[in-house]
Amino acid sequence: MKINKNFYIIILLFSIIFCSSSKKTKKIEQTQIDEIQLGEQVNSIYMVVGKKAITKIEMERMTKLVGFISKVENRKINSEDFLIEMLIIEQIAEQESIIVNEERVNNEIEKRRIAANLKTVDEFKNILEKETGLPFDLWKDVLRYQLLKQLIIQIQISVPQPTDKEIEDFYNKHRKDIGIEVLYREIVFPKTYTIQDEKNIYEIVKSTYNQIQSNPNGFAEIAKNLKENVSPYKAGGGIRLWTPIVDIAREDQAVAGALFQLPVGSISPIFKNQSGQYVILKIEGKRPIPLEKVQELIRSRLYYDKAEEAFQNWLEQKKRNLIIKKIA
Repeated sequence: MKINKNFYIIILLFSIIFCSSSKKTKKIEQTQIDEIQLGEQVNSIYMVVGKKAITKIEMERMTKLVGFISKVENRKINSEDFLIEMLIIEQIAEQESIIVNEERVNNEIEKRRIAANLKTVDEFKNILEKETGLPFDLWKDVLRYQLLKQLIIQIQISVPQPTDKEIEDFYNKHRKDIGIEVLYREIVFPKTYTIQDEKNIYEIVKSTYNQIQSNPNGFAEIAKNLKENVSPYKAGGGIRLWTPIVDIAREDQAVAGALFQLPVGSISPIFKNQSGQYVILKIEGKRPIPLEKVQELIRSRLYYDKAEEAFQNWLEQKKRNLIIKKIA
């Protein structure tokens, strides 16, 4: 039987294509195997904690977080201990059906943004990354860990409340660090927007300042009657009652700086506040912030310290019941 010549050509072409395809497939498979082996080398198991294997990549991630956590919680920790701590917390959270989802984390971020008086989350994110040195996604991991930890302390750990004696002792020991509050008077002049207005208002500022210098005891009367005084405390002779310096600094750092340096009874030089308005101050009194004003803050601080100590004791007990094996 005669076989068509074209048939041999087709068979030959098919064989060539098949062989080429087979070799190419083998090459791709070998490449994939090489990549998998390389991945296993890079992300090999570093440690086994209970039933959970920790990879080298996870350890590198923890190393970035540890420095930040150490500052936030004021305690020395290393990457291994911190990762073990996180795994224990995750395990207990799962057992107790404690969930801190993305919505819960975002709600907490929103609270902190509002407390920081920032307009947008992006602004909060940029400032946070600049101050902490952490990428925002890593910081969110830290936040989630802290929220889980707080919930576990509430559910699993008994924390004694600070006593009044402990609060008083802390106040007496740290009185200088707690800060001071001031009683002062102010005259605030209108903000100007033209060169001519600036010249005009400065002439009034200088005249007022000279009048005060010649009669410091007349500050209250001048502040009350000066029509250019736009201070919200004008009706009371410019008096602002006892206020912590730190609270004033949140409003205006220039004013807080001037009050911090001034001796009691003295008049400030003429200066501009953060809004660009001329200001004259008279400081009437300075004193440490009284215990009653900071009692609840101290109580919270002491409770936090007690909670951290109780948590560490609880954590050590949990670790004793875990098999922890370091591979590399």
